Amino acid sequence: MIKVGIVGSTGRMGEHLINNVLQDEALKLSALHVFDELKTAVPESVLITNSMKVLLENSDVVRDISAQVATQDLCENALKNPTPLVIATTGFTPHQQNLLVEVSKEMPLLYSSNMSAGIAIL
Repeated sequence: MIKVGIVGSTGRMGEHLINNVLQDEALKLSALHVFDELKTAVPESVLITNSMKVLLENSDVVRDISAQVATQDLCENALKNPTPLVIATTGFTPHQQNLLVEVSKEMPLLYSSNMSAGIAIL
């Protein structure tokens, strides 16, 4: 079972992603990084934290659908605790884009600014 951590879990897409992970028997929702109040009910076994380090330590892969600053924090911490990342955040500064390149040299990284089914079909 793959332990999935999520950054950006308090938004609409975060809620959708949480529900998808919970429904997939091959995945285990292990940790959520939150800044705001979590609106989705999750099992008690799910770790809820505001520490990227703790999130990374408790995940086999991290899915990020947050904001640029949170993604930067995630990447800086991932360089110290390499964990595969799937990032779907947009609007990065040149510095943040360079950080993504550096992270991709140290661990698996999938980045796409649009992961919708329609784009995938194209």
